[in-house]
Amino acid sequence: MLYAWNSGNVKMKLTGESRIAMLLIKKLIHSCQGSTIVISRFNSNQPANSYFGAVAGETIYATSTQQNCGCGTSSDSMTVGTKGEYVTIYQNGNYLVAKTPKLTGAVDWDDPDSIQSHVSYNYVTISSNLDNISFVMGDSTRGSVVHIAARFSKHYYRNRPPAEIMLKEAVVVKHPYSSGFYAN
Repeated sequence: MLYAWNSGNVKMKLTGESRIAMLLIKKLIHSCQGSTIVISRFNSNQPANSYFGAVAGETIYATSTQQNCGCGTSSDSMTVGTKGEYVTIYQNGNYLVAKTPKLTGAVDWDDPDSIQSHVSYNYVTISSNLDNISFVMGDSTRGSVVHIAARFSKHYYRNRPPAEIMLKEAVVVKHPYSSGFYAN
């Protein structure tokens, strides 16, 4: 009986967490400047196409179910980029992480070393139950659709198989050539 209770409870939490993650990614893709989209990987230890980066076209807010990913300063909610900021969402192990740059202190814009030394990053862990995520441009000549596939899983009872959920989305890039309808 305890096994069935844990199973249902974990599946509900995992479903909620995975939907929050997909909603954040969809918001970023809908609002981003399509010409700035980068799909790659965070590092060579991560799966191919598990990194998405773009310049945000509007402010995006995120709430996490996890408070710390162990990858720097982190909180359970944050503004994931305001208009014009470069936002990245990527897989790092079993974590789905959002990262935005932040300037600290006075910067000498003529000195590249000064700029580099005054940049820090804000991180938020969107999920700690990510198995795999993949981003693919549907038609790279037009750059109008990004396909997302993500699998989340969580162990919940001794040596039983984990609860798993797979989500797929095809998201339209609303601003493929500019930051807005009128290129604001």
